[in-house]
Amino acid sequence: MTTTYECNEWLSSSDRDMFEEMRKTDPDRYKVAGEGCWGIEAGQFFKEWRESRHVIEPFKIPDGWMRFRSMDWGSARPYACLWWAVDYDGNMYCYRELYGWGGKPNVGTGETAAEVGRRICELEKKEEHVDYGVLDSACWAKTGVTGPTIAEELNNELYKKGIVTFGKCSKGRVEGANAFKQRLIGNKQKDGSYKPAVYFFNTCIHAIRTIPMLAHDKHNPETYDTDGEDHICDAACYAMLSRPWAPTKPEVQKPRDKYAHKEAPSVWAV
Repeated sequence: MTTTYECNEWLSSSDRDMFEEMRKTDPDRYKVAGEGCWGIEAGQFFKEWRESRHVIEPFKIPDGWMRFRSMDWGSARPYACLWWAVDYDGNMYCYRELYGWGGKPNVGTGETAAEVGRRICELEKKEEHVDYGVLDSACWAKTGVTGPTIAEELNNELYKKGIVTFGKCSKGRVEGANAFKQRLIGNKQKDGSYKPAVYFFNTCIHAIRTIPMLAHDKHNPETYDTDGEDHICDAACYAMLSRPWAPTKPEVQKPRDKYAHKEAPSVWAV
C-alpha cells in the first residue's frame, strides 16, 4: 500500500504548499517524497545548480565584507576547506578551496590534522580578517584513550599562527542540503527570473566538479548520497547552516481602491 502526503490529514497548509512548490521546482524529488515512488532512479540532487549562474570570475573582495571558512575533515577520504565572503545583502561567495584528495575521487591524502592545519595557515593571510570557522562536529570526538582530538590538532596549528580557530558546525544533513538548495535558487525578481544567493569563483575547480555530480541518497530523498564525493558539499552545507537565510517575500500589489479620492493638481492662473 502506497500513501502520499495527500493522505495525511494532519499536515498543515504550509506543508502542503511545500509539496506543491516541490512539484514545480523539483519534479524528481516530488515523485519520491510526494508520491512515494521509491523505486525510481535517484538522479541529480542539486538540479538547481547552473554553472552559468553560480560560477563567476574572481574579483577583489571589498574590505567591508565578512569572511569565514568551513571544513569537512578526511584523511583516508578527502578533506575540504572552503573560504567564504558575505556581501551586505547576505549573498555568499566561495573564493578559495583546499581539497585534500589523492588524485582520484574519494581518495584522501592521509595527512594528519596538524599537517592540514599548517596548510590552512599557509593559504590564509592575517590581513584577510577571517571572522570565524566551522568544522564537522564529529572532529571533537575522542579517537583514542589519550591524545588530542582532530579539532584540537587543527586548532592548535591555527592558534600558533594567530589565525582564528574552528568551532563546531550545526548538525543536520537534511537541513544543510535544503539551505544550500534555497541559496542556489535565490530570490525571485520582478521579471520572474531568480537571482542566486550563493556563488563560486571559477578557481574552485573541485566544488564545480563534485557538487553537480551528487545524486539523491537511496534511502532518504531529502539529502544527497553519502557514498558520493560529498566532502566539498558537506563543507558548503556547514557554511550555509552558519548563515541562516531565507528568500525575501515578493511585494504583494495592493488592489487599487476605485473609490479612493485623489485631489486634482492645483492650477494657478498666470
